[in-house]
Amino acid sequence: MITSSFLIRPPHSPDELTDHIQGYVEVAQSFSPDPLPKDTVDRLLRKLISLPGYRKEQVRSAYHNDEHLGGYRIYERLLRVGTARLATGCIGGVYTRAEARNQGVATALMHDAIAYAQAHEYPLLLLDGIPKFYHRYGYCDVYDLSTLEFDRQAILALAESPYSVRQATLEDATSLLTLYERHLGIYTGSFERSIEQQIHWMQHIKLEHLLVATDPADQVRGYLFLAATQARGPFFLAGTQVWELAVDDWPAAAALLQYHVRSGKEESDQTASEIIRYSIPPTSPVVQWLGENLEVIDISTWDMPVFGWAMREQTFRHQNAGWMARLVNLSALARAMLPEWQARWQQSLAHWSGDISLLIGDEAFTLHIVGEDLQLLNEPGNTEHTFILTPQAFTQAIFGYCPITRAIQLREHQLTSDLVTVLTILFPTGRTWIPTSDWF
Repeated sequence: MITSSFLIRPPHSPDELTDHIQGYVEVAQSFSPDPLPKDTVDRLLRKLISLPGYRKEQVRSAYHNDEHLGGYRIYERLLRVGTARLATGCIGGVYTRAEARNQGVATALMHDAIAYAQAHEYPLLLLDGIPKFYHRYGYCDVYDLSTLEFDRQAILALAESPYSVRQATLEDATSLLTLYERHLGIYTGSFERSIEQQIHWMQHIKLEHLLVATDPADQVRGYLFLAATQARGPFFLAGTQVWELAVDDWPAAAALLQYHVRSGKEESDQTASEIIRYSIPPTSPVVQWLGENLEVIDISTWDMPVFGWAMREQTFRHQNAGWMARLVNLSALARAMLPEWQARWQQSLAHWSGDISLLIGDEAFTLHIVGEDLQLLNEPGNTEHTFILTPQAFTQAIFGYCPITRAIQLREHQLTSDLVTVLTILFPTGRTWIPTSDWF
């Protein structure tokens, strides 16, 4: 595919594939304060070509007069939205070589990604992007990372757990996948994951960063995934980082937290040792358990108790940055979402009847509701309840990033209370969480 004067295509040979990875590593090194390991290119190549479902067309490189200028990778994954599964183009590894910057290479790559997604009929594109760039191509914010900080001494003061902790092995893959499905796969933003994908992920991380808690019967009841020690940036200035925690019960959580605090293997900044930062879904039972069990030992520094904490939540937000998505194919998305819309409506026990048409850009669809039944009409029509939304506002509503009723009210008349109820049932907010082990 030619975009402007650039040819965007997959590498034609093993040498071109290596050149693609080498180009990405060179750019990554230019933004890193520390030298990358010497085997980084070989390691990334092995990880890429051994990925279950990998196809060489997913590697996209930009050329001009046979000169390699940049590239990106796009992976097809099934994004979970309740019972719905949305085929999503996941974009990662976007780079432009230093000598080719400010020449339109990145723009050509983004247009190629959109065309690729359209050709494969993906409902969505998803990426974790740098600020103030991807919104130009129709992307919008869909998820803000939140973290919990804990007082280290409060964790040490917990009663000893009857569970044991050890390093994970590949033999734990099935148990860990079950924990992932049970505790993290319930969120919008998680992905379908096969056992082959689970094993592949474990093979390409440092297993000393993956801990498991076992009960007295030696059954795996939880896991903890530590952040890489080489991570840098403002997010990493204070405290020990834990990327992912999935547990069946409080003893598993307590065992992993205490083991982690006491080992301190990844702790490099002792001045920050009193704070531990975890990435845990705010609605997880773990948050409730921690709130019920953690107590600060020394409260002498508290001026106002209302600002005292044993556990503190932070959300990291910047407009047009981080996790962003783009609507690609509205009809494919509506078809894929239908089972979840039906489940949400039936579980609500609501009995409203009528048609709701949503006009998104120059496309539309209609939801036909009669009592407990909800169907997607093949031919969207003009109904009494027709609402116009931008593709970005609709995408945010799919992810529950902001209320769809707010986006509609900003553009049209005030909604009646029954329509607010219907739309809130179909497009609830606050259910998105992208587990760290799903990052790409």
